[in-house]
Amino acid sequence: MCQEDLPHKYVQLSDHLDFVGVELRATFQHTRKVNGDQLQERVKNTVGPWKAGRFMPLSIRSYSANNYALSKVWFKCSSVNLRNQDVDSINSQVKSWIYQDCLEKPSELVLYRDSTVGGLGLFHVKIRSQALLIRSFLETASNPKFRHSLLYETLFRYHVLGEDFLPNPGFLPYYDKDFFTTIRHYHESCPLNISVMTTKQW
Repeated sequence: MCQEDLPHKYVQLSDHLDFVGVELRATFQHTRKVNGDQLQERVKNTVGPWKAGRFMPLSIRSYSANNYALSKVWFKCSSVNLRNQDVDSINSQVKSWIYQDCLEKPSELVLYRDSTVGGLGLFHVKIRSQALLIRSFLETASNPKFRHSLLYETLFRYHVLGEDFLPNPGFLPYYDKDFFTTIRHYHESCPLNISVMTTKQW
């Protein structure tokens, strides 16, 4: 189909669907790339002006980064997992602002440690994005408070609960073997019910 095939001029063809802020493309790899590039650009455009004049105590810079610079990242990561280059770029931008006037940089352990135990409380982009993706999957796979997806429930029962009598559903591009290995590990070793664990607990 081309634009000339459409009966009305105000209807236009598009190569993507805008699904509540997440762009869905023809393939998962393209979807992941487009959304990752958008997040890199957004964080860069947010943090860049901050370096010019947003000076504040070191102890509250992480709070601003978590809630303002990275808010869109947390929103999209419930649907799309980030590439390594996205994580590296976002981390680099945020750290460059937090450390910009520090003669001596705090260690990574202090940077990501919770503020209640003496750290700066910055959210780790890779770990938190993975936690958000796991939580959103479990909400539609096993959480009793949500309506379940038949596909996700089957994936959960087969790959996490180990119900081998079910037909093997395989893996999806966005939910690969490592994704289910992580969930299964905590299902077997964690005393909490993983189906209702919060993002912070993950």
